[in-house]
Amino acid sequence: MCYPDRKVYSRTSRRSERRSMKDVPEKCISCGVTLLGIGGVRFPCPSCGEVIARCNRCKKQSNIYTCKSCGFTGP
Repeated sequence: MCYPDRKVYSRTSRRSERRSMKDVPEKCISCGVTLLGIGGVRFPCPSCGEVIARCNRCKKQSNIYTCKSCGFTGP
């Protein structure tokens, strides 16, 4: 069967996406602490797609962050 609206990924594109997530600075965007071990999170900015990193404490306390690329502010 053929699905014309389905997006097809090759193995190399998936690997390059994973690599780009690892290449982000290891500092929390809210407080600046170095992210080590478990608890930190990396996610794309809802507005521009730039990778944002946050520590576990700022995530739990819902501290405000601002994207350095587009200025988007989130909890």
